[in-house]
Amino acid sequence: MNKEAKSPRNIRIRPSVLHQARVAAVIQNKTLGQWLEEAIIEKVGREQKQSKEAKK
Repeated sequence: MNKEAKSPRNIRIRPSVLHQARVAAVIQNKTLGQWLEEAIIEKVGREQKQSKEAKK
């Protein structure tokens, strides 16, 4: 992971979705923040790839 400074952010998220993320993080022995950061990076990457493929 990138070593840039981290700062707290407030986001609104459905409790059921947050619970699913928390469970997934625990299963992978990660913090919720680590798990969410990785999930966001993966989704952004997939969408960028799909966008590039659609332009072809």
